[in-house]
Amino acid sequence: LNHCLVSAYQGNEVLISKLPAFRNRGIEIIFTNEYGVDLWEQILQFGEQFSIAPCGYFAEDIARVERGFPSFFKEIRGNFPEEVGLTYLIDESKEDFFGKEGLKKYEEAPSPNRIFYLSIEGAVYPPRGARITDMHQEPLGYLTDCLYSFENNGLIGMGMLHSEKIQHEMTII
Repeated sequence: LNHCLVSAYQGNEVLISKLPAFRNRGIEIIFTNEYGVDLWEQILQFGEQFSIAPCGYFAEDIARVERGFPSFFKEIRGNFPEEVGLTYLIDESKEDFFGKEGLKKYEEAPSPNRIFYLSIEGAVYPPRGARITDMHQEPLGYLTDCLYSFENNGLIGMGMLHSEKIQHEMTII
């Protein structure tokens, strides 16, 4: 894998992987608990010269939404590749592959739904799953994620929307 490295610390295996949502400036380090505190303290001490800072899942989630990357648990699971912008990952020239039957059914009755990146005005933090409507309160879809972006200085999100009904102004209820 070009985004992972297996290394060792005190004779124990450590997995280091790049986090694409951080534009390759972020990494994830996976190791066992028994030597975790020592390794963590050494990383932070060494990293002071580079101004590194620890961050959690929430920071990665914000970076993911800022880049428009769908999350497996929030946008991808239960949806077809076309709906979430991942058709480029399918090699339909293969004779057989996992999900081929499902894609055939989708081709017979394609969904107009698509994932969209949203800039959300106002200070109200709409919950995941909130309905998205047009100006006349006609349903367009639902919110899959909403986060505060420091880069955009406001709320951003992703939503599963009926692509044929999209307008410039929408309301999240």
